[in-house]
Amino acid sequence: NENGRYIQQCLSLGCEFLNYRIDEETGLVHVTFSRSWKDAPIDESKTFTKTCRLLIGADGIRSTLRQQILSRCASTQTDRGIRSYQRLVFRALIDADKITSLSNIFRDTEAQPSLTPPRGIAVLYKSAANVGQVFKLWTCSEGTTVAVTSTSPINLFGKDSNQAENESVSGKENTINEDAVRQWNSTTVKSKWKEKLSDFPPEVLNIIDCIPEASIYANCVSDLELHYDEDEKLYPIIPWSNGFEPVVLVGDAVHAMTPSLGQGANVGLEDALELGSVLRNIILGNDIDEITKNDLLACINAFQRARNERVAEIHYFSREQALKKQTSDSSLKRYQELNAGFFKRLYGWEPALPTK
Repeated sequence: NENGRYIQQCLSLGCEFLNYRIDEETGLVHVTFSRSWKDAPIDESKTFTKTCRLLIGADGIRSTLRQQILSRCASTQTDRGIRSYQRLVFRALIDADKITSLSNIFRDTEAQPSLTPPRGIAVLYKSAANVGQVFKLWTCSEGTTVAVTSTSPINLFGKDSNQAENESVSGKENTINEDAVRQWNSTTVKSKWKEKLSDFPPEVLNIIDCIPEASIYANCVSDLELHYDEDEKLYPIIPWSNGFEPVVLVGDAVHAMTPSLGQGANVGLEDALELGSVLRNIILGNDIDEITKNDLLACINAFQRARNERVAEIHYFSREQALKKQTSDSSLKRYQELNAGFFKRLYGWEPALPTK
């Protein structure tokens, strides 16, 4: 249909964002992309430009757009970079039927519980030797799939050979870094995962054996560094935009948080809903060509005011839980009991900007 053709014209998949500029006369944003893959030399013949009224950046924790936005800001609003929590997390999905088959192997009696957890319940294994090393699984997708996560202190992983060639070996540096982890292929990820859980029960290792390599993902636990004023107990001002251009960031590009509370994707979806609501309110009933740069800046400001305190609070508590896990096997249930007010606000969210 007509809408489908229009969407196809707008989409440019598999391209890399390079830069943007604002036309001061029209207020339009001119965005340059490359059809070359990341880290390949830029070929001018493969670059192209798209034009928009509002540029929304959702390009992740290593956001190129964030760096460019903040480079045009006052010095008080700078990119503080990525904070590492010295932990590696593995994630995967496996068919529930495979877990059920393994349960039949490891159960001595019918009374012994299945390895497949009931919906709403997680099964957790902890290492006796390494604080913070855990293996967890729970049922999802109407009971047909089991999600698996596992975390390990990063100091259990020595440097890869290609990393060691480029770095001096001294103290904490003698561990794997995130760039090296991102270079692991699926076979390497699976073998590293099983190797570091070798002291776990046999059923854990057998579960890993059954997981398809293509479904396994590994990355270091990290977040974007935000400045918290501990003395005045003020939430940081998250750098959603630079305040004078119709360019705004959402999701991990502006507030990447640790997976400790499982809220990163949720908060990004909330961003989309809030931003969509405020934009809808100026688009409906108005000629699109009459919407000015100042109109869009007002929308961005309203969006920021609606989101900042909530997102900063979730980011803060995610960080606190991640820090606790560095020194102890801190359970989420206990953390919820100690911070009941926060979790009530977390799960009771409603959009602050209802549509007209």
